[in-house]
Amino acid sequence: MYMNFDNGRRALAPIALAAGLLALPGLASAGTVTSATAVALFERIDYDPNITVTYELSTADTVSTTRTSGNAVASTLQTPNTDIAEELFFQDQDAQSQAEAYKTGKTGLGSASAAISNEAYVVIENTGTSDGSVTLGWEYMLEAIQQVTGIRSFASAFAYAEIVMFDDFFSFDISESVQALYDGASSMTAEDFGEVTFDLPAGGINVLTIQLITEADAQFVPVPATAALLALGLLGLRGVRRRAG
Repeated sequence: MYMNFDNGRRALAPIALAAGLLALPGLASAGTVTSATAVALFERIDYDPNITVTYELSTADTVSTTRTSGNAVASTLQTPNTDIAEELFFQDQDAQSQAEAYKTGKTGLGSASAAISNEAYVVIENTGTSDGSVTLGWEYMLEAIQQVTGIRSFASAFAYAEIVMFDDFFSFDISESVQALYDGASSMTAEDFGEVTFDLPAGGINVLTIQLITEADAQFVPVPATAALLALGLLGLRGVRRRAG
């Protein structure tokens, strides 16, 4: 099978993460950023005119939520982003969530969360009068990233990505997830690929379900300015005492 993730796409999430850090006021020095990405690719390998393979996604089945409080932003993204029902040759499906909480001149809690889940179907139907089969290539990539920078009195970060794929008869069944947590791994990835052949009797139908889920949560509380000034004052007083001694 000759289906592979483009290297540019692999780097997309880290680049977006870095861009987010630099784009927000003061975030490069203090803040929490989380990002989660799930990508699935499908390709029809062979061709039997009696077997139809259709990719279907309805945005009505997509669940997307974002919440922010204080100094924070949150966003979700998916592909396809419109309803689709067309013959499968090559198809890309993804879900992305990003949450950022950051320091500005103000103190207080910055909190953000983003989550999206989508579901698509590959409908395989044998319209012929004899048994037949079809082979599909599949590939997926999961990535979860978290980063906390700067002096803070509190911070938390969580990123999660999951894929679930199965057909009506569970002859093909895949489930995998990754997560990144504050004080844990800064990033986790998982990927796999392969081919699967579905056998169908005359007039038979099989449906492959693909579910992608991503979630990102970020919280950040900077050290209050008064506490920072107090710390500097104590250090200065300590220096005076040393000189006096």
